[in-house]
Amino acid sequence: MLFRTYSCKLLITFFLSTLQFSAYGQTTSFIKEIKLLPDTLRGEFIASHVIELYKKDSLLAEREINDALIFFKGVNAEYSALLSAKSFYFYRNEKLDIALKYEKLALENYEKLNDFKNELSSIKRLTSIYNGLNQSNIAINLLINKLKEVEGNPARECILLERIGITFKEIKNKEKAFAYLQKAEEKLNEVDKKDSDLNRSAFSIFKNLGVLYRNNGDFDKAIYYFNKAYVIAEQTDNSNNKAIVLNSLGILYKERKEYNKAINAFESSIKLKQGNDNLPGISNSLRNLAELYLEIGNFKKAEEYYLISYNLSIQSKQIKQIYESCSGLYGLYDKMKKNNLAYSYLKRAYNLKDSIYNSSISEESARLEKLYNTQKQEKEIEISKIKNLQLEKDIKTKNRERNIFIISAILLVLFLLWSIRSYLQKKKINVSLEEKNYLINKQKQLVEEKQKEVMDSIRYAKKIQNAHLTTESYIHKVLQKLQEK
Repeated sequence: MLFRTYSCKLLITFFLSTLQFSAYGQTTSFIKEIKLLPDTLRGEFIASHVIELYKKDSLLAEREINDALIFFKGVNAEYSALLSAKSFYFYRNEKLDIALKYEKLALENYEKLNDFKNELSSIKRLTSIYNGLNQSNIAINLLINKLKEVEGNPARECILLERIGITFKEIKNKEKAFAYLQKAEEKLNEVDKKDSDLNRSAFSIFKNLGVLYRNNGDFDKAIYYFNKAYVIAEQTDNSNNKAIVLNSLGILYKERKEYNKAINAFESSIKLKQGNDNLPGISNSLRNLAELYLEIGNFKKAEEYYLISYNLSIQSKQIKQIYESCSGLYGLYDKMKKNNLAYSYLKRAYNLKDSIYNSSISEESARLEKLYNTQKQEKEIEISKIKNLQLEKDIKTKNRERNIFIISAILLVLFLLWSIRSYLQKKKINVSLEEKNYLINKQKQLVEEKQKEVMDSIRYAKKIQNAHLTTESYIHKVLQKLQEK
């Protein structure tokens, strides 16, 4: 019995160690693949490999990334790319708070590495996350602060100005979107040599300026910028960007009632999207084309394109696009007086609308909850700042009062010491004066006594002299008698 228990334990231990070895082997192979690549290709490989892994097996991807994060932990490009890949995973799964945490760490690493290219990509991802969290103000502040850091570098300023403009466009602030995108265009004109990042920004600047001008009804300027965007897409051989511009031009020509140009633009856009297997994009362009044919009264073509768009929307599981196709088909069949089909698609549209409405309600509730939590946090931070400022103010006031008291006390002591010293000096001087006065009076008294003695002696001598000498009257009498004789 004891032997059997021990044997079971050994088997379980062996089985677990085999599983661990297998998992370690898979993870190590991923790390080895990264290490075998040149430094310049590692970040791109990590991003693409991780995305593919998540598509196949999210648990395996999570395990491989976590192991690789432990292996590459530090200030290096691989660790930063892995953090961004993990952020992207959570972003796709709408776990924006967790995505934000990892992307912030990635950005810190890129800043330490002075890797502006990836730093900028990380900032772009952060702005998308912040926008999803309804914190566009934080995204804009982040971009504006970064813009100040790169002042004097037109290429970097252009890329950041473009991103700020897009962020304002996403929050429906047309004036600021226009202002920043036009500033981005000015900076773009200052750059001679344009790299891939700048070309991407150039395409975005022109395409979005085209959309803004189209929405404002300035079709000529819109066409001008759409054409500039298309030239960039051709130069970079980007078929997806070409399709985007053509679809935008199709919408513009449709609004201007230039239907032939609109049809050509939509059809060209669809062909390019088919080459990229972009089912949602194809469905969207087909629906635009169907709406155009409905507008000009070509019900057959409208029906054809609406039905294809409807089927593609079902394949790509795009509920909003299915709803829009159903709404379009209802409007079409209503005009064609096909009441049964019109009712059928109207019913589907209403069912989908309820689903979208409930989904929108859930999304809006989640959005409002996030917004409430964000505002609550901001309010708490603001209150905390106010309290800290008040505390600092109180401390400063107390320190000032204490300093004033100490200075006053020191001045008072100094004044007392000066008063005592002055008093003692005065007293000393008075004593000295009294002594001198005493001596002077004594000497005066001696002089007076001597003077009295001298005067007494003179008087005495005069008396003696007068006693022995003849008086003047006597001599005068004698002289007169002699003269008479």
